[in-house]
Amino acid sequence: ADVREDTTSSEASVAATSSTLSELFEDNAECSDESEEEEDEEWEERLRVLEDSRKLRLVAEFFMHPEAKVQSAHSVTRCFFDRPSAPERVALEDMEEQAQVMEDLKLLKQHAIFFYHPEQNIAVTDATAFGRNYFDRASG
Repeated sequence: ADVREDTTSSEASVAATSSTLSELFEDNAECSDESEEEEDEEWEERLRVLEDSRKLRLVAEFFMHPEAKVQSAHSVTRCFFDRPSAPERVALEDMEEQAQVMEDLKLLKQHAIFFYHPEQNIAVTDATAFGRNYFDRASG
């Protein structure tokens, strides 16, 4: 009977221990479920922050490099300024310099014509300009 009492008491202690362990595991499981949910929320928050930082980096690149072409798979548009028929964009100083070069070219062309065709008469637009031709005069 003494052995039986030891067995029942040991069974009771094992049962008590197992019920205590099962309660601890349940509490731990609840805690682990809560901690897993918290970890999941933290990871989701980290992913949202990383996505926001990626978007901010893209916007910063747009402002820092406006010359870069826009990458878009959704819209297809034409750039008014880059199309082949668009007039070439020229700075004001370049336009002034180009006008001066064109005037110089006109003068060079006129002087070249004078040099290569001396037989042509010179058209005088100034009424006060006059000259004598010593080679064609009759007194000779």
